[in-house]
Amino acid sequence: MGQLKKALAASNLVVMEGAREAITDMTTVLARKSNELVPFDTGNLARSIVIKYPTVLSDKPEGSVAYGGAGAPYAVVQHEDTSLSHPPKSKGGSQ
Repeated sequence: MGQLKKALAASNLVVMEGAREAITDMTTVLARKSNELVPFDTGNLARSIVIKYPTVLSDKPEGSVAYGGAGAPYAVVQHEDTSLSHPPKSKGGSQ
C-alpha cells in the first residue's frame, strides 16, 4: 500500500505541474491579446498591466491579467461605464 500512495502522490505532482504550465501559457496568451485591445491614448492604462501566474505546485492554480490601479485609476470607471467609448489601438484608437 505504501508504494501505491507514493505513486499517487507522484502522479498528483505531475498533474499539478501540468495544470500550472497550462494556466501559465493561457495567462500569457490572454495578456498578449488584452494588450492588443486595451484602449490606448496616453499609454498609462496599457503600462498598468499586472500579470499574475500560478505558483509552483499549487493545488488550485490561477492566473490573472488586470489593468488600472495607481497607474491608471480611471480604469474601473472606464470599464464599468458602458456609455464611454475608447477604441483599442487595434481598432483605430490613438497610438
